[in-house]
Amino acid sequence: MAAGETAEDVGLNSLNAIRYHPVNGKLITEMLEEVEALLRPTHPDAVIGKALNKSTFKKLIAKIEPEFARSHVEREKNLDERA
Repeated sequence: MAAGETAEDVGLNSLNAIRYHPVNGKLITEMLEEVEALLRPTHPDAVIGKALNKSTFKKLIAKIEPEFARSHVEREKNLDERA
């Protein structure tokens, strides 16, 4: 569980629930505007024609889900390579 989450009994012996807390819509809009800006060729940090930087994505995701920056564990294999 992430910070601020609590397990709730849902009547199942081996399973609890964690309530969904919607993200502030303004945060999503701001993050999407940043992504859009990075895709504009005129932006100083434009990513057009460049490899996308993982740390940039991590920072963008963390703006919406702050726990992600702390809890994300990077693996050597990508999803296609995992067995």
